Amino acid sequence: MLKPLFARPPLVAVEEHKIRKLAGARHAPADWIRRAQIIALSWDGLRVPAIAAALGCSPKALRYRLARFAADGLDGLGDRPGAGRKPRISQDQRSRLIALVASPPPGRLVRFEAELVDAGLTLLRRPRRGEPDRPGASLVKPLRQTIESIFGTLKGQLDLERHGVHTPGRCADPSAAAPAGPDRGDLAQRPHRPTRTAIPTRLRPLSPWNQSSI
Repeated sequence: MLKPLFARPPLVAVEEHKIRKLAGARHAPADWIRRAQIIALSWDGLRVPAIAAALGCSPKALRYRLARFAADGLDGLGDRPGAGRKPRISQDQRSRLIALVASPPPGRLVRFEAELVDAGLTLLRRPRRGEPDRPGASLVKPLRQTIESIFGTLKGQLDLERHGVHTPGRCADPSAAAPAGPDRGDLAQRPHRPTRTAIPTRLRPLSPWNQSSI
């Protein structure tokens, strides 16, 4: 089947108006805008090679789009059913998931909150979707940051003690922290002097002082 070289004339004025309006749109899907521009440029008298050069697409794709428009009209600007990736869930399943996320979580938390309400107390938490503003909701974030800071400090102290490093406040008596062993205070006050090993006479280098010994 030979592909058409020109777009068929518009059947009604409304069809031409919609095509040209879509061709100049900025907030419509990009593929629909490009395909509407193909039809509009063909109506303006441009041939397939000129349209392909102006829009940066292949002549084969242009002829296919012209054939789709000739057969289906405005619906030919879109893709055929079944094109693209198949959805993993149906629309009904998607709606049920959205409703489930927006609903209160089931289980012990709901019962616990109901018991607090019966006791005249209010659980400090952020409002769920669809709920009115709760008292004290603005305190949730700073309170959480404070708790995380305390946990981080305690975790750091435990890590230091695990590696044998004493944290401030744990050793009040400095003598208790000193390791048991012999008193080496006198050694700490003496300067360190390297031990000299006597060199045999036959291995000493020649100098004016030991040449007479040869």
